[in-house]
Amino acid sequence: MKRHIYLKMQPVAAARESFLRRFELDKLLPPEEIPTVAARGRITAAPVYARLSSPHYHSAAMDGYAVAAELTFGAAPDRPKRLALGREAIPVNTGQPLPPGTNAVIMVENVVPVGEEAIDIEAAVYPWQHVRKVGEDIVSQEMILPEKVEITPYAIAALLAAGVTRVLVRRRPRVYIIPTGAELVPVTALETEAVAPGQIIEFNSAMLAALVDQHGGLAEVGPIIPDDPEALRQAVPTALAQADVLLINAGSSAGTEDYTASILAELGEVLVHGVAMMPGKPTILAVVAGKPVVGIPGYPVSAAMAFDQFVVPLLAGLVGRQPPARPTVLAEPVQKLPSRAGLEEYIRVTLGKVGDRLIATPLPRGAGTITSLLRADGLLRIPSASEGVAAGELTPVELLISPE
Repeated sequence: MKRHIYLKMQPVAAARESFLRRFELDKLLPPEEIPTVAARGRITAAPVYARLSSPHYHSAAMDGYAVAAELTFGAAPDRPKRLALGREAIPVNTGQPLPPGTNAVIMVENVVPVGEEAIDIEAAVYPWQHVRKVGEDIVSQEMILPEKVEITPYAIAALLAAGVTRVLVRRRPRVYIIPTGAELVPVTALETEAVAPGQIIEFNSAMLAALVDQHGGLAEVGPIIPDDPEALRQAVPTALAQADVLLINAGSSAGTEDYTASILAELGEVLVHGVAMMPGKPTILAVVAGKPVVGIPGYPVSAAMAFDQFVVPLLAGLVGRQPPARPTVLAEPVQKLPSRAGLEEYIRVTLGKVGDRLIATPLPRGAGTITSLLRADGLLRIPSASEGVAAGELTPVELLISPE
């Protein structure tokens, strides 16, 4: 097959927009109904309405005695009123239904027992005092949650209080990951075999699967596909038959055995091949069988950056969330950071306070140094129109850890 050399790289924002705009993300996945008790963290697919009022009966809000409020009118410390137990004053505990003919509760600490048959009260109560009336919290048919909101533990409690035992939510997207490359060695082989020179441990798919899970998807990693165009040609439709999104790791660059772009162009449409970003330049954005396909570069940092820029907003749209916004701080690079104009570069940095100044120290910039992501506190982005950042120049850094 012909070597593909990408000559027309798209800017990151333009590539992302053209990719996401191609799909109706709100409608791409059908919703699913799940038990309310298992819905924490899921996103509602439709407004949720109360089946019952809460409370659904008039109930005592205090321990004490249920009474008809009018029987207490006129009671005072100098002229207490006596009420017959069981007929005019009925003992109740908090949460119990209000007995028929009563509409208020006298707190137990505000009565004076008179033997076993009566109580004296020294103050009147007004109608519905110390009573939780029907629908005080939730009214039947009231909307509890609108569409596209996250179901929190408090929302679960409110839904169950309103009699909602099942809820319609956005389905978690199923993401299939195909690792490619004859040089790859599965992680399972490490337990019994030595890794020979030229072989590469296939750890990218584990990283990508964990990222998928972190951002609301369900990941499945397929078997390693060798550098064989026919094998990849068969694997893509098979994967898409069971998944909503396909990630193909490696084979997206311009090498003699990089077939991904050509195969995807045969099976569907390649929207973007080559993004003006570093790391992550060889990223492929495609559509096959109406579903999103992303060709993820093979270098691990490139893979992570491609996922961050294109897969994260895709998954957010599919599950009904906004893409997560990272906190940003201003930091001073400890040294000059030159960059190639025309490419948006993401430099991994560590951060530290020196007096009142926040200093950014760059980590190795190679796309294959996965530890640069492990050790990074943040990403310093150099825009494509810039040729770098001067030492000491206040520069925004996206935090990969909390500000604290």
